[in-house]
Amino acid sequence: MARRYTVEGTNDFLIAAVFLLGLGIWAVKDGWFPSSKVLERHPLEVAVVSPVDGIVADLNAVAGMNISTNHVVARVRPAGAAGAAQPPEPVDLRSGKLGDAADGTVMEVRSARHDAVKQGDTIAIIAPDEHFYPFNKSLAVLSLIGAVVCAVIHRAVK
Repeated sequence: MARRYTVEGTNDFLIAAVFLLGLGIWAVKDGWFPSSKVLERHPLEVAVVSPVDGIVADLNAVAGMNISTNHVVARVRPAGAAGAAQPPEPVDLRSGKLGDAADGTVMEVRSARHDAVKQGDTIAIIAPDEHFYPFNKSLAVLSLIGAVVCAVIHRAVK
């Protein structure tokens, strides 16, 4: 004769499903639809712009090149005043702060050596090597799968 046990079910899997669903929704929001505050801290791209009118004297970047923070991307020689005895010193354009990342990849170079540039012209676009977005996207997928599994287990046990 088989014994019949009456074991009362718990809501542990339901609570886990709700928690994982909330975590998954939050990760989807940050991974695919970041707010302006998140974009400020973790930029998708950083533009290197010319601070002065002049000519690009040196260009130390090509598309696909890995660079570190404060790498000299280009040197711009400012346009000299008419009749000046000495030409002005070139201005170094650095990659600057790449969000929380220490490295980046040059995605696009918009100027060439000896090109004339105006103040505010973009010389290069750099994509920071940021782990924030891939982490949030994978966390979202795993959390949502976990939420579905916990919900199915809760439904089967109840």
